Amino acid sequence: MVVTVVGDVKASEAMPIVEKYFSRIPARPKPDTATTTEPAQNSERTVVLHEQSQPLYLEGYHRPTTAAPTTRSTTPSPT
Repeated sequence: MVVTVVGDVKASEAMPIVEKYFSRIPARPKPDTATTTEPAQNSERTVVLHEQSQPLYLEGYHRPTTAAPTTRSTTPSPT
């Protein structure tokens, strides 16, 4: 569980109140780490809808998963 306390408070004053109201809630088991496999993206895909609606522009990009190894070099380049 994540509890966020904002405002002009001190942790030493807020923590007893947070513990009083939230410590009784039992922890749930962690979710499975199952992931899906994305099919190969070999070409551009477009869809044209002919509907009366408000104008809307939406653009999406594929990105690596958080579990993907980094491809960026972590060593500084020689100058």
